[in-house]
Amino acid sequence: MNNNIEIVRAALNVVFGERVGRQQIEDATFTGREDPGGWAPRAQVVIHTERGIPALRYDSRAIVAAWDRVNDILMDSALYCEPINGAVVAVYNA
Repeated sequence: MNNNIEIVRAALNVVFGERVGRQQIEDATFTGREDPGGWAPRAQVVIHTERGIPALRYDSRAIVAAWDRVNDILMDSALYCEPINGAVVAVYNA
């Protein structure tokens, strides 16, 4: 298993764990190669927010701040988030 997917899942759990269950986080995260939507095949991880994770498409300062926290956590592992569209976020090596 790709260690980066576990790092991303852990970061999502830290930030969104009170709103979203572990299973939802697991169901929403894929390696870039295994992403069923094919959005970012070169990404380390692809996150589908329509599966329950709060999406950046909602112009809520709280949601944007939460994603900033996810990104800060990922930067400790040399990863970063990049929104692909309103429902998909890709995670790349920094």
